[in-house]
Amino acid sequence: MAGVQDADPTGAASPAVATGSRPRGALVAGTALLAVLAVLLATACGVMLWQHRSASELQSERETYLRVAREGALNLTTIDHNNAEADVQRVLDGATGEFYDDFDRRSQGFITVVRDAKVTTVGESAAAGIETEAADSATVLVQVASRVTNGAGAQEQQRVQRLRVTVDREQSKISRVEYLS
Repeated sequence: MAGVQDADPTGAASPAVATGSRPRGALVAGTALLAVLAVLLATACGVMLWQHRSASELQSERETYLRVAREGALNLTTIDHNNAEADVQRVLDGATGEFYDDFDRRSQGFITVVRDAKVTTVGESAAAGIETEAADSATVLVQVASRVTNGAGAQEQQRVQRLRVTVDREQSKISRVEYLS
């Protein structure tokens, strides 16, 4: 029996068998370590991608708030007595909620005043910054410059107004406007 002659009489494994088991154990341990590292790396990458996506969505939402607030402020300050109905409708198209109701209720009187005074005002630029954010809206501070001409003698008179504009998140429309001093 060839196998009996290879066996050590003390019962210890032969050096060939012992050396063969050490590399196999190290290989299994190394593979397990690499698998754990791969899982940790994949998890870290997933977390970073999720954070990047969340930050991108937040930035996009903020840019929308600022764009809507600036456009709304420019619409409010761009009124021509010759096209007053269309200009008022443009403001209403960008409005919702409390602001829509209030502006709609006062629109006929506003149109009459604009026509009678022969007012033409052109919004030229609007700078905006977010003041506060909530789950369903953002409050944006807007400074808008305009040029006003009217029948009372104002000719291309520069005016600057500061507004606090609330933008509805779901509709991307203005829901409130407050004129600041």
